[in-house]
Amino acid sequence: GYFMATLNVGLDTYGSLLTKDYGVGMTTWEISLLRFGFAGAVMLLVSIIMHTKDHLIITETPKVINSNPWYSMPHLSRRTLGFVIAGVALVTFLAPALSNYSLFQIPLALAITLGSIGPLYALPLDLIIKGKRPTVRSIVGSVLAVAGIIILAVRGT
Repeated sequence: GYFMATLNVGLDTYGSLLTKDYGVGMTTWEISLLRFGFAGAVMLLVSIIMHTKDHLIITETPKVINSNPWYSMPHLSRRTLGFVIAGVALVTFLAPALSNYSLFQIPLALAITLGSIGPLYALPLDLIIKGKRPTVRSIVGSVLAVAGIIILAVRGT
């Protein structure tokens, strides 16, 4: 897990550097459209291939068919689907778009550091949504993380 987390941070940083270097002539919305449009097209292609494969395979032994395989859209109520759409719009599209915007407005190190403090938002949300109080250790860690960001911002790194 640690190796994969470290690899994720390295690739995310490299992706941010590439975006800052080669996305100069594009708006944040164009960058997000390319990024998520490509991801959506690949996911659609995989889904079509998997559906086609399932319908073409003929076996002699009866096969137990999964009613909702991993590549199919789940059957959701309107309310749940609304929450999913809001989550996709805010978290999957708007947050990275704003992150891309910040890449061109502030130094790269500060933009990446600010993007990495997402877990800090879990503390007040946990309290508001679940009524779970943060521990002293998590509060101290949050204060240290925010202090580090303040130092980076003041120094102009």
